[in-house]
Amino acid sequence: MLSRSLSYRCLLLFMGGIVFLSYIGSALLLPEQAKAADHYNVSTEIEQAAEQILNSGVISDWEAVGLARSGKPLPASYLKLLTDELKESEGEFRKVTDAERIAIAVRAAGEDAASFAGYNLIESIYNHAKMTNQGTNGPIFALIALDCGSYDVPVNALWTRAKLVDWLLNQQNAGGAFPLSEQGEDNLDITAMAISALAPYQEQANVKSAVAKAVSWLSSQQQVDGGFQAFGEENSESVAQVIIALSAAGINPLESSFLKKNGSLLTSLLRFRQADGGFSHAVGQPSNEMATEQALLALVAYNRFAGLEPALFDISADTDLTGLKEQFVDNGLISPWAYDAVYRVFEAKIMVGVSGTELRFDPKKPMTRAGFATLLINLLEEAPMKDAAESFKDVRSGAWYYGSIMRAKELGIIQGITADTFKPNQAVSRQETAIMIAKAFELKGNSDPLPFRDANSIQVSATAYVSAVYANGLMQGSNGSFNPKAAVTREMAAVVADKLLRLPAA
Repeated sequence: MLSRSLSYRCLLLFMGGIVFLSYIGSALLLPEQAKAADHYNVSTEIEQAAEQILNSGVISDWEAVGLARSGKPLPASYLKLLTDELKESEGEFRKVTDAERIAIAVRAAGEDAASFAGYNLIESIYNHAKMTNQGTNGPIFALIALDCGSYDVPVNALWTRAKLVDWLLNQQNAGGAFPLSEQGEDNLDITAMAISALAPYQEQANVKSAVAKAVSWLSSQQQVDGGFQAFGEENSESVAQVIIALSAAGINPLESSFLKKNGSLLTSLLRFRQADGGFSHAVGQPSNEMATEQALLALVAYNRFAGLEPALFDISADTDLTGLKEQFVDNGLISPWAYDAVYRVFEAKIMVGVSGTELRFDPKKPMTRAGFATLLINLLEEAPMKDAAESFKDVRSGAWYYGSIMRAKELGIIQGITADTFKPNQAVSRQETAIMIAKAFELKGNSDPLPFRDANSIQVSATAYVSAVYANGLMQGSNGSFNPKAAVTREMAAVVADKLLRLPAA
């Protein structure tokens, strides 16, 4: 009995020693190490949410911020559409929050919001006459916009940083929450956003105190499962805003005061995740655009915190100004459905401009047989055969396309119109492009009948090749027809080339 008692006491002493050493070890961690010691890996969730957004079509400004801050390249069309929007409105913003949101997105995209598309968005913010017409939203996002790029604000501005901070602090309710409107009721999302805006000013004692009170209030509102209710409904957006706020303030979202009995902020947010990578507003609902963009921002904010990277809205800390990419002079003629593809194949040097004196793409111009053969050789990364013997009497050595046509002929991709003519400057037809593509990439179709009402007008020798490009999603019909003899325009060729660039390896 004595022996068992001694053994038990020894075991207790041993376990106590381990706990003590563990405590000492934790105390010896540097603050930065301690801050990132325990965290979830949310890389997969970020990747899938970003992919869901990119596949959904035109992206919003907040989606652009989330994508850019997660390291994803923005579609080329995003800044183009934004530029068109600004020019249409002549840079005037009835709501200051519109200017603020766009300024943040522009800076996240690597552009200067103080000089974008000919407009100074930053000046339109700090001199906006209706800053508080949308309640606390205006000053909150004004601070975030001004700070995201460390923009200069003149001392005689209508709204300096100091004035914005003081105004916002004066709105805080006694319990620590912030309202949407002056002297309004406590608002969960506004409180979180106010923390994000005030976070860079915590060296000021009054700001630090206000942030601490707001954080404490948020913790008191958290549900037992780690989530939040707003207007009587548990929702993902509120959880997302709190994660963003804590990360901005330098507080681990997994900090003990935000770990509740049945979950944390992150486990709560991930309950709203859907099979397509998006997030729903409420549990049981399908993916929602706003919920997904807010969730992506939150996951990126948390990931940056855990990785000791600059905060979500501390954009200038790790994003250089890149300047707008050079654009084609006939940029406005490119169809929206082809815009991104045109710039991707141009940047990949698959297609080039049509002028030696200016950057012109000529999107509506028919693609020539020589041009399409050259495009395919570029895609295949094959070297042109500039020294090959002439095979066609209308393809002369020294022509810009000579080597590519000779290489394409050797590879069996092309054939002449006749035995000794190629017609290099003739517009390439849709069925001809199908033949060339299928041969170049060794694509196979299937035995299913072609679903085009003009299928009988497709050249018999081209049918298998049309089937191959259709089955591989490279060429589709229009209004139920394939239009085999119609000319392929340069922007159409760019779309097909872009698809070929992303074609999975065989």
